[in-house]
Amino acid sequence: MKTLLTFFVLLFSSSAISEIVTLDDGRVIDLKADGTFTVISEQANKIDNSFHESIIFLLDLSGINYETINFLDNSSFVLKNIDIENSMHIEELTLIGLNREYFQNFNLKKFDTYKGKLFKKLSIKNYSLIDGDFKNKIGLIDINELDIKKIHILKKLIESVLGISSIPDIADILLLIDNFNLNKMIIDDFYLTDVDMKGHWNSLVVNNLKNSSLGNLYYTDLELNDVNEIIKIDKFEINNLLFNRPTTYTINWNEFNLLNDPLILFSFFKSLRRVNVIGYYQKDKSSGIEVVIDESEIADFNTKKINNLSIPVSFKARTSGTKISTINNLLNTELKKLNYNEIKFDGELILEWNTTFNTFAINYQIGMQNGFDLNIEAQIDNLNINLINLIGIYPDLMNSLMAEPGIKKVKISLQDKGLTNRLINYVALDSNMTKNEFIDHIIEQIESDEIIESSLKDDFIIKLIKFLQQPDRVEFSINPSTPLSYEDFTLLVGNPNLLVELLNLKIE
Repeated sequence: MKTLLTFFVLLFSSSAISEIVTLDDGRVIDLKADGTFTVISEQANKIDNSFHESIIFLLDLSGINYETINFLDNSSFVLKNIDIENSMHIEELTLIGLNREYFQNFNLKKFDTYKGKLFKKLSIKNYSLIDGDFKNKIGLIDINELDIKKIHILKKLIESVLGISSIPDIADILLLIDNFNLNKMIIDDFYLTDVDMKGHWNSLVVNNLKNSSLGNLYYTDLELNDVNEIIKIDKFEINNLLFNRPTTYTINWNEFNLLNDPLILFSFFKSLRRVNVIGYYQKDKSSGIEVVIDESEIADFNTKKINNLSIPVSFKARTSGTKISTINNLLNTELKKLNYNEIKFDGELILEWNTTFNTFAINYQIGMQNGFDLNIEAQIDNLNINLINLIGIYPDLMNSLMAEPGIKKVKISLQDKGLTNRLINYVALDSNMTKNEFIDHIIEQIESDEIIESSLKDDFIIKLIKFLQQPDRVEFSINPSTPLSYEDFTLLVGNPNLLVELLNLKIE
């Protein structure tokens, strides 16, 4: 890597340190800050100011070996069979629309001022890097319209990597990322192998990366295999991922401390339209447990600006076809006792905080194939946005959470699809009882519980017993006329009859 480092040092060295200058007679010198200089090239009058010779000169200076170079026009060229330090090989590199303002008659000061996009398109075919056991191969890399408006920060960053200047501060790094614009990038046929791992994907595509936002990213046929686990993904996709731009928040990075001020985390993320995963597979090699998910999705993750912070207010997540299996004989035996060869789930979670009316709603659904469908709906009132100001002030926050937010509605519905009888049979067998004997035992325990008041026995217990005897559908609901807080529950727990009355508790 010595020749590459030499090239980048020459290319990106700070003007305060040195400067690459082409003299009128054609000589190329390294001009120092004190006025002294070192001659880099003696090719007097052999290198003119043309784009072609500027590119050839920079390639030669870097020590990059190539078989041929073919200039397509005054800003585009094709390199073939590139070799770098006997470890890296590129079959073909094409650069279209290279910005001549940066590279023709190269002068370092050109990188101190933004002069437009770096290039229109960079295409690399059949890249390979082999360094001992480490091997990386890529069939195709396409980068379209790369634009870095804060190019002076990029220069500082490269200088820091090369050890010739200090690392840019966090504010500069965030500003650089914010001003990094990319129309489209494609990386196809990616392979990576090392001593204890290997990875591959078929295609990675990034679209519309700009202004601290990502329009779209997806990859297909990902596989990772290391000593601990195997992960496979048929397709992964992100749509409309937005972060707050650095100009929208103010942080003193010299005093930055996440532990002292955890609210800083709510300065960056803005919203996410969707993350979708199709065909997920994971196997833990030590336990033999395998997880398969047909499809999973996170959607409509939105925030709202509250006291200059982006607070999450909505969120949706769902999974379908989640299957868990194992080669563990003990676990398989227990599953077979329940008359299952495998267990498979679907699920959905929806959260929404209405900051206008200070209500927080939850809707959770989970279903098990040949097992059950469970749905939970809940609404909490009086969840005021002012609670955000108390994060980090633990006593005040806890006191407010116990006194102000109250349960307005809860509904839990369970549709049995075979699990109840399987569980009863399983436990009965383990207890050396028949199914009817075990059900009678449960009923006896319920009826003898002194905590349960007669008002519950007369209505609820009968319905629970009926469900155990003939599993079908059962629904619990709470609809208090006035929201009940945590403090209310602690005061009423000693009076269950009154608590049931205030909660308007029903079972159907």
